[in-house]
Amino acid sequence: MSLPDAALEAFKRAESLTPPPGRPNEPRFWEAEAFFRLKRFTDARAAYDAVFRADAAGPLLVDVILTLPGLLIATRMV
Repeated sequence: MSLPDAALEAFKRAESLTPPPGRPNEPRFWEAEAFFRLKRFTDARAAYDAVFRADAAGPLLVDVILTLPGLLIATRMV
């Protein structure tokens, strides 16, 4: 298992903890980042969207917004 794959699994496990560690939606955000680095752009987009929908005014909003242009370019959605 590659390091990014291992990180992805760790973030998925962190999401199931009660309460989840870190800021709200942080495990899901880092899962999205891992998907992005693995070039699994469709999964990354879904994960970033889930973070945004869960708390559009949350502390991770800026990070999600700053990542979206790169994601759109990577998937040629622009």
